[in-house]
Amino acid sequence: MISKEVEPSAEDIWAGDEALAEAIRREPREDASTSDLQIDVTVRHGVPYLRGRVSGLVDVENAEAGADRMPGVRDGVEELPVQGP
Repeated sequence: MISKEVEPSAEDIWAGDEALAEAIRREPREDASTSDLQIDVTVRHGVPYLRGRVSGLVDVENAEAGADRMPGVRDGVEELPVQGP
């Protein structure tokens, strides 16, 4: 497994929200199975919120897995409706 680096927050030892969001945004671009996903990422207090539209449940699972791999992620909120054909 590749080690992911995320800058810590100035307030505590946890990863900073904006640095964590940027790392999560970068993750799909590095994975061929998710490189074309259009997902908006915001992070509040270590909780990533994934919003956008995806074409299938596999895309939802891949997006969630990418966020879960980041150090400092405490939970996740997925708001990724699957588009119909």
